[in-house]
Amino acid sequence: MEIEEINEFIVELKNIEKFLAELAARDFELRSAGVGSSRHWESYQNAESSFVDFDKKLYDFVRFTKFIDTELHERIKNIESSAGLADGIAQISVSIRVAAIRRNIAVAIHRTANSFYDALLVAVNQVLKTGIKPNRGLYFSNQTSLSEVLVGFNRLIPLAEDALIRYQLKKSQDSESFKPSNINIDSVNIYISNSINVISSSGEIGPETKEKLIEYLDDIRAELAKDTPKWRKVVGGLVIVSTILGGLAVAPQAIENVQKAVTEILGTSIEKEYPKHAPSGDGSIKLIMT
Repeated sequence: MEIEEINEFIVELKNIEKFLAELAARDFELRSAGVGSSRHWESYQNAESSFVDFDKKLYDFVRFTKFIDTELHERIKNIESSAGLADGIAQISVSIRVAAIRRNIAVAIHRTANSFYDALLVAVNQVLKTGIKPNRGLYFSNQTSLSEVLVGFNRLIPLAEDALIRYQLKKSQDSESFKPSNINIDSVNIYISNSINVISSSGEIGPETKEKLIEYLDDIRAELAKDTPKWRKVVGGLVIVSTILGGLAVAPQAIENVQKAVTEILGTSIEKEYPKHAPSGDGSIKLIMT
């Protein structure tokens, strides 16, 4: 996979996750309207094309991450397997399409049927509706729980963004030597400490993501304490943290401090020496080599 393909796949993951979140939030409404009515939602229309060949795209991505980072690959693979994402999306997509077809047939029959058939149709329609178990939310088969699939996507998306950054950094290592000079390491450490404080006190960041972000920043501080820090590792870690925070759209003060740390290290060379990331209008992450 190339950078743009990974970027597009992340956008698709976010579109599907947004639809699944709305599906879960409106399950009470679907108890009467039927799950097929979700086809009219904007979130479904944005995600519909992402359902096509999702299992293949997910398989290609999981396999590709093996060449980026072994530990990251195992985490992504475990999420995909335990949450049953490919099978879950297939079940959900098919269930919605079938429910919509049944609904259209029911409407057509209703227009011409007499009162006897009307009564029969109502009974049949109740039997055919996709399963919504009381107090348990939407289920699309005995094995596929919407909540489990949604949690899987919530865990997968930040790891996919992490893989994208790691791949970009790996490719950049073949470029000319990067040796910044005259760096005020004390200032960099202050910016990193400020970021950790903001992240630690934030109520908008999930505990798993918070732990990962702080781990990245602690690793960076440990690298800075060495006599000869590996600057690519330092800046790469900061870029990863900034990207994750940017994707979550939370803790702006933490992002600001991370960016100040990067600027302190790279100085005016940032435009020439290192890849920068910029969120695009569709929420995807654009990595640009200048």
